[in-house]
Amino acid sequence: MFLASERAPTEVERLARRLGVDKHLGDMDANSRRNLLKALGKRGVGVVHVHRGDAPRDPGDAHLSVAFRVGDGIGASDADIVGGPA
Repeated sequence: MFLASERAPTEVERLARRLGVDKHLGDMDANSRRNLLKALGKRGVGVVHVHRGDAPRDPGDAHLSVAFRVGDGIGASDADIVGGPA
C-alpha cells in the first residue's frame, strides 16, 4: 500500500504509521498526483483515491474514488463511494 498526499511529509508519515502503510510521499500537488495515477495505471496497478468530501480532488485514473463526508460539503458526484454521518 502507498499513501500520496498534498500534506507535509511529516504529517503524511504520522498518518501512514497509523494506517500501517509502509510507503508514503507528501507535498504532492494535484498534477503530481494525477501523473502518479497515470503511471501506476500503465503498470496495471489498481488505485483507490480517497479524499474528504469538503475538498474534492480529481481522481484521475483511479479505479475507485471514495469521499468521506465532512460537514455539508460532500462532492458526491466526485466519488464512486461516499461515506460518513448523514
